[in-house]
Amino acid sequence: MAGELVLITGASGFLGAQLVNETLKAGYRVRGTVRRQAQVESLEAFFRPSYGDRVEFATIPDMTQEGAYDAVLHGVDYIFHVASPLASPSHGADTDFKAVYIEPAVKGVTTILDAATKYPSVKRVVITSSVAALRPLEGVPDGTVESEQSGANIHISPDHKLTSYEEAYFASKILADQATTDFVKARKPKYSTVTIHPTFIYGRNILQTSFSELSGTNGFLWHSLQSPQPLVGSRAVHVLDVTEAHLKALEFAAEKDPYTDPSSWTGGIAKFIVAAPSFKWEDIAEFTRRKYPQIGSKLEEDKPTAGSYDTSRAADILGLKSLRPIEEMVTDVIDQLLEFTDFPKQL
Repeated sequence: MAGELVLITGASGFLGAQLVNETLKAGYRVRGTVRRQAQVESLEAFFRPSYGDRVEFATIPDMTQEGAYDAVLHGVDYIFHVASPLASPSHGADTDFKAVYIEPAVKGVTTILDAATKYPSVKRVVITSSVAALRPLEGVPDGTVESEQSGANIHISPDHKLTSYEEAYFASKILADQATTDFVKARKPKYSTVTIHPTFIYGRNILQTSFSELSGTNGFLWHSLQSPQPLVGSRAVHVLDVTEAHLKALEFAAEKDPYTDPSSWTGGIAKFIVAAPSFKWEDIAEFTRRKYPQIGSKLEEDKPTAGSYDTSRAADILGLKSLRPIEEMVTDVIDQLLEFTDFPKQL
């Protein structure tokens, strides 16, 4: 409902900032959280000219600390919990993966869920998860159709030995989702809980101001197109479709979803996979060469993602029936990069 207050964690990130913008456009008020005061000042400078006092920001230096969110939930109606560690190739084998990935992901989600129980005004908590939370670390056989229920029997130990940043990232998503389920089943909060499970998210980054700032999933996309082999698999979703899924998750009637029954296998959590149809990297490389001949693509090999996703719940319950194609994601990313004065003259 317009005018209600939404708390958005991770507000300075690629998805978080887009979610701040789309939530404000939808008529809600927003309180965003970030880690540093400098980020508050930057976000205020970006959003305040358009939205005035309908948007505000606060610092949460360490979301893993007990009570970290207690001071920012007054008057909040809904929560989008986006903040969580991102996969980064800079984290080598000597990284303390548990400290960098597992603890922030798990404690971050349980801290926000616990804080929300102290504020009766909170009606629903929407957690940004990932399809990675729904598949085992060893992957799935090709031909598998994965659904939200695929995650029902996936459990790993918090002390599982991790050997790479990719494995650590996937494990953090599984364990955070596991912690969410455990919390809701044990505590039975009065608010309802939703988890959104997107694939790799691409699209325009509204806070990016230079080519040198390219990072995250858009960085994976760009470097995949400019490398002989893609860095990631062949499933994706547009950032605006993910933000729409979050906003639709505030609106749907819980009684229309059997997952929200506390006796269901989710413990009452509504879960939604958000993914566009699969694609072939070789087709996207050719699309890029045709549309951007001045850039081209060095991609020579494909990297198909095993299995496919059943997105019928998001279509039927949230109304997400037609998602943007991969070509639109690529276009939005490359068009933005071409706007920057520091775009490389030679690739």
